[in-house]
Amino acid sequence: MRKLNIRILAILMAILFIVPLCACNDKDKKSSGKDKNSQSSQENREIRLPYSQEDSLNPYVAKSLINRSIMPLVYDSLYVVDGSYEVQPSVAQSGTITGLEVTVQLKTNKRFANGSYISSQDVVHSFNLAKQSVYYSQSVVNITKAQVKGSQEVVFTLAVKDAYALSCLDFPIVKNGTAIDGTEAVPVASGRYSLEDDGYTKYLNVNKTYDGYSPLFSKIELVNITDSKAIIHSLVIGNIDSLFCDLGGGSYERINAGTQEVVMNNFVFLGINKYSTKLADPVLRQSISAVLDRDRIINEGFQGYASTAYTPFNPKWYALKSLIQPGKESDRSNAALYIAKNAPKLNLKLVVNSDNEFKKLAAQTILQILQSAGIAVTVTELPWDAYNATVASGNYDIYLGEVKLTNNMNLYPLFKTDDLSYGYYTQLLEGTITMQNFLENFYAELPFIPIGYRRGVLAFSRRIAVEVKSCENDLYQNIGEWYLKK
Repeated sequence: MRKLNIRILAILMAILFIVPLCACNDKDKKSSGKDKNSQSSQENREIRLPYSQEDSLNPYVAKSLINRSIMPLVYDSLYVVDGSYEVQPSVAQSGTITGLEVTVQLKTNKRFANGSYISSQDVVHSFNLAKQSVYYSQSVVNITKAQVKGSQEVVFTLAVKDAYALSCLDFPIVKNGTAIDGTEAVPVASGRYSLEDDGYTKYLNVNKTYDGYSPLFSKIELVNITDSKAIIHSLVIGNIDSLFCDLGGGSYERINAGTQEVVMNNFVFLGINKYSTKLADPVLRQSISAVLDRDRIINEGFQGYASTAYTPFNPKWYALKSLIQPGKESDRSNAALYIAKNAPKLNLKLVVNSDNEFKKLAAQTILQILQSAGIAVTVTELPWDAYNATVASGNYDIYLGEVKLTNNMNLYPLFKTDDLSYGYYTQLLEGTITMQNFLENFYAELPFIPIGYRRGVLAFSRRIAVEVKSCENDLYQNIGEWYLKK
């Protein structure tokens, strides 16, 4: 078991410092139009979304966020993960987790756009593609194989137990025999829309085999956008009607548009060099956590585009509901007194990525807060490669880090195998301790300090006449209801 855990950790550590590709570094947008009988009219046309012709529309090959954003409209999955990161069945009828096996029964009425029914062979084929994919392989890293068990049943085998494994079954389902070998050919899908090309323009056409879906318009036009500056301009002048920005570049500018903030699973934290004698005392780490004004760090560093976090999990996660979050109500005054008494001459080296303006500003805010508490801080700003190398070598006291967690809130990338919390987390996934037990044990050790979870922005035309609904795993959640005011 320990060897398997270590192997998974090694794989996940390779993606720890990957920042997701972003469509733009900006915020807020604008557009125009309605209906579908005009090509350039701002009043009678279908909704338009951006895509990149230079990237693939095959979900297992697509690299850009702009193309990945439209995938949930085209491809179904066994389960979808909602805004509280709770699984909802889609192609799956039911799923059970028993030890290292996850057994999923498929719905019998789910069909691909070509009319053929989804079978267990299709699911296994899709899983194998997900394992080879750069993007989806992160979610299924703990699943070693998928096997057909009858025409409507699939059994997945886990490397280690995971009580939240169903959240990892959100990879796109494609028809067996399509999307082979990672080619860019668009596979047969079963989502709300299917991709079509009239020779001049690409469209998302409503999938007539998708039961219970009756959008206002049968088409969504896809508009090719070449770069981030062009995409912002296209929204401003009304060539497209919506755009998602994950703000991963660390900057943003306001544009005239409607906006909705989207909670993301991008965890921002202070990594701690546990092997440094400076921070060996867990009560000192707790005191540092207590004096950190997270609201200030988020408002000054991330311009408000994050949610505060006192646990390592996303505060939106349904599993945290009604639980006590240790450290959230800590007394800052008592924490400052402990620091003054036990670490009167503490001097910390804080490492941050200089390529990200949000992170640099956040680091300066952390410096000011800690210095006010009597801790001297030296901020070392390093470009991406040098930053990664420094963190990997342990040449720091603390560093400002970010990792995108998978939908099952996999924390293995953040723990060292000799952390006590590593063992507690394993027990949580095995079901031998409760979530509350884990949170208390994590806080007692505090191997790293949670800061918050970043938010992105879905920008859209102010002429969209209905309330826009969105979540990270389905950005255009209610696009079937959209239309543009005249």
